Amino acid sequence: MPGMSEAKPLPSFAHSGTPTDEQTPQADWRVWLAVAALALSLVLLILLAGRQTLAADAGSRSLIERACAILGCEVPVWHDLKAFQMEGHDIRPHPQLPGVLRIRGGFSNQARWAQDWPELVLTLSDASGQPLAQRAFQPEEYLGAAPDELLGAGQTASLQFDVHEPAGTAVTFQFAFHSPQSAHSSRSRE
Repeated sequence: MPGMSEAKPLPSFAHSGTPTDEQTPQADWRVWLAVAALALSLVLLILLAGRQTLAADAGSRSLIERACAILGCEVPVWHDLKAFQMEGHDIRPHPQLPGVLRIRGGFSNQARWAQDWPELVLTLSDASGQPLAQRAFQPEEYLGAAPDELLGAGQTASLQFDVHEPAGTAVTFQFAFHSPQSAHSSRSRE
């Protein structure tokens, strides 16, 4: 036929129908290995970078501890001031020193993990509930020496220290546990 040109073959991307096995691209095993290595690296980076946050959550702390045991990183110390509980306490006049009160007691760490020793805040109040005196005691003050280890899970600590009796008549006292870095009370008992 005059004026008609001969049909040219279509390019490979323009073919219709299903591709044959020869036309389907196959990923090399090295590509899948690289993808798996990159995914594992991403997971490890997330664990390492977020270990402070993840270690503060009771649900993920065990995972972080296991990961850091393998990777050689440090897990931040557990902090749960609500887990400190007074087991008993007694305030009496000092047997030899007038105007001095002897304070004895004990508290325990009810958390699932060891913690730093808390700051112990003692508040003495009068009969109307008005505070007469308040003081924060560091671990070395209420233990008699600086602790060389964390307070273990379930461990009980005994305390004893003396304070000057405040002016006025102190009839109630209250203990509170604070983090040494902050002044926020989490638990107190009379």
